[in-house]
Amino acid sequence: MQRKNKRQSRVVALHLLFSMEMIHGKIERNLSVCMDFHKKTAVEVREYAEFLVEGVSENIASIDEMIRIYCKNWDITRVAMIDLNILRIGVFELIFCGDIPAAVVINEAIEIAKIYGSDDSAGFINGIMDNVRKRVREESS
Repeated sequence: MQRKNKRQSRVVALHLLFSMEMIHGKIERNLSVCMDFHKKTAVEVREYAEFLVEGVSENIASIDEMIRIYCKNWDITRVAMIDLNILRIGVFELIFCGDIPAAVVINEAIEIAKIYGSDDSAGFINGIMDNVRKRVREESS
């Protein structure tokens, strides 16, 4: 899959995870609604977005715990919802997608944060993602 398509998948996944947080909905119903909204999007983009959303949803407790560890002096419930979901996607990819270089995962999260987050989001996400990378990718080596 081309890099721009993977980024588009991550953005679609971000939209869905954000909407699920807002309405406290079930993944099955929201996934189909979101995919209907993105029906003109390439199939491979939608498939990878679904993979990300399902992976984050199935592993959210361990992903959030990893984020919580590195949110020093900051309660995870105070993290902006958009930043939290960007982190969830990135942490999922770092932990479960070892075939994607860590630098790519982190850079994608930062670039998406620059578009969707606040002025401080990119730096905040970079710091947490780099710490997660050190822990996850070095432990598995």
